[in-house]
Order: sequence, then structure tokens, then C-alpha cells
Amino acid sequence: SDQPPLDPEDLKVVADAMVHMSFPEQTLILEQGQPSDTFYVISSGLCHVHRDGELVAILKEGQSFGELELMYSHDCQATVTAVSFVDCWTLGQEVYRSIVMKVSIQKRQLYMDLLQRVPFLETMDNYQILTLADALETTHFDTGDYLIHYGNPGGWMHIVIDGQVEVIGRDVAGQPVPVCEFGWGESVGELEFIHNHACVADVKALCPTKTVRLHRDHFEMCMGPVRDVLKGRAEEDATYEYYQKRRDSAAAFDFTTDTCFASLFQSDLAAPSPPRATPVETEQTVWQKRRGTVARR
Repeated sequence: SDQPPLDPEDLKVVADAMVHMSFPEQTLILEQGQPSDTFYVISSGLCHVHRDGELVAILKEGQSFGELELMYSHDCQATVTAVSFVDCWTLGQEVYRSIVMKVSIQKRQLYMDLLQRVPFLETMDNYQILTLADALETTHFDTGDYLIHYGNPGGWMHIVIDGQVEVIGRDVAGQPVPVCEFGWGESVGELEFIHNHACVADVKALCPTKTVRLHRDHFEMCMGPVRDVLKGRAEEDATYEYYQKRRDSAAAFDFTTDTCFASLFQSDLAAPSPPRATPVETEQTVWQKRRGTVARR
């Protein structure tokens, strides 16, 4: 992670200043549009986060909320409700601002600056970008490391922020074949989420590479505003020729006799498209134009 840790002295101050609070089921902890001066860390239980009446996140043990209001001195941007008995450790505004906020701001600003330069995210508002930034994890890969393995269930969407990766598909005989390379600001792994199928290519680091990644569980809640953009681009952009051909090939196969690419797409093709995912228990959830002359996934 790029987020620097608290100094031991600061960590002790924070721990000493935290106060235990409990909330019965269905307690309204934060209300959108109302002020708040407290930061909450869940030690047990489950909370739902609604914004404008829509469920946008489900928070569980180890996750936190209330920091945006303390950092930016505005009213609550979402409503947080206990959906079970919830135990929290809380921190007042003064200590939070003097110690914790400086660390949180560094991380958020780093990701905000990055995400705001990504063209396919330009329709997201600031709160949605912040939610996305909170859900991202930084990962590092050495030359030759695999970000994604062909045939595996898709677990992560990666956005490349340093380095270069290669996409390696399969020909009709099932042999590896180079497809394309991705660089700064480009994403891999999102199509497996959108279409609900196994990974159709390997993705391998060509040099030391750094990405920010988003887990499948977060994708629908964080990326809902741009989901159709990503889906449409894959269907219409000629640079996704490899991916389009694999889907077309799979659609034409008899699943009882053919196993090549069809097995990767079986869950996608054998049943109607699934509805938008219902949020599950997960962490709090809010580029350059694609380039290249060879076929992409």
C-alpha cells in the first residue's frame, strides 16, 4: 500500500483517545445531510450505507466510516444504519484531524489524482471517485509475474499505474498467443465481471509493474456508473477483436461436445444475463484513451 503507517507515538495517542460505542440493530448511526463529528471503526456487526436511498456499501468488522465528514467539514454524504448489533471504536474530530487525517488525505489524494485522469471514469462524481479510491488496493508485480490466469474465475480488476503488461490469449488449438500490451491508465479483468465468465487470457507483467486493483465484490457498487461504458467499449471497439471472437466462438459451440473456449463462457451463455449484483458484505465502496494497434482482449 502507498498509505504510510502512523508513527508509534501517534498510534498510541489514537488508541488512547478511542471510545467504545454500541448500536442496537436498525440504529441510524449517520444520516445523509446531517452533521457528524465522529470517526467509527467497526469491531463487530454489520452496517448498510445508503446514498440518495440506494445501497452503496455494506460494512463489516475492521472497516470504518465517518472520515469524509471530518476531513472535508461537510454534512454526511450517506446514511449508515446498523443492520445487526454493532460494536464500534470511535474517535473524535480533534484527534482525527491532528493525526489520522494526514495519513488518509495522502492516500485519497494519490488515488483521486490518478482516477480523475482516467477517461472512462469521467462521468463519476467526487463522492463516487472517493468511494472507488477507498476500495482500491495497490499491488506490485515483478517481471514475469501473472496478474490474471487464463481459465481462472476472475477475482480482480486491475488498473495499470506504472509499467506494462501483456495479454496472452489462446488460439483455436488452445495454444498461447500474444494479443496486446497494456500500459498506464488501462484496465484488465473487468470483462469477466461484466459478463460473468472465467478469464479468457493470461495477463503478465513485462517489467516491474504497479497496479491499483478492485475486488469483484466491490465492482458493482463502485463501478456501476461506468459499467455500461466498459461493456459497450468491449462490444464495439475493434481493439477488442480477440475477446469478441472468443465470445462469438463460444456462442456457436455445443456445450455437450465442444470444450475449447465454450467452457470459459458457459455461465454467461447458457443462461440469461444476470441482474445487477446485489451488494454483498465487502469493504466500503466511491485513463488515457485506450491505445494500440493489435487486437485486445
